[in-house]
Amino acid sequence: MTKLKICGVKYLEDVKFLNELNVDYIGMINEPNTPRYVDIEKIKEAINISKTPIVLVKTSIKLNEIENMPNEYIQIHRVLNDQELDMLTTIDKKVILYVPARLDYLNYLKKALKYTKFILIDSLDKTSSSIDVLKTMLNEYR
Repeated sequence: MTKLKICGVKYLEDVKFLNELNVDYIGMINEPNTPRYVDIEKIKEAINISKTPIVLVKTSIKLNEIENMPNEYIQIHRVLNDQELDMLTTIDKKVILYVPARLDYLNYLKKALKYTKFILIDSLDKTSSSIDVLKTMLNEYR
């Protein structure tokens, strides 16, 4: 079943609006060096007003910090090494793993699926060739 996550949400008014649309997840980015940065206090407010799960999106997080985050869902928007993937088995959060939409990451996708059922295949390159790569990856996944 496909789920819809709207990511990069910065404002509580938008969280309220997305709740009315019944999206499945709302992503809020907690990385200070990004234009869509949201601080933890505002994310906590969003959790309190939202019936939709708020996903905390991080790139620089250390896995031992995840348990201290206020969210049930954490998206790690970087490729993890094998040791970090193994650490996911000790974390009591729902983790969304980022996988680059490139064929050379197909093995990483297969590995990531052993650790979570939440995968984000993301392409920085929006060319038609990246769509072809995405199709190939999804066919392998199925």
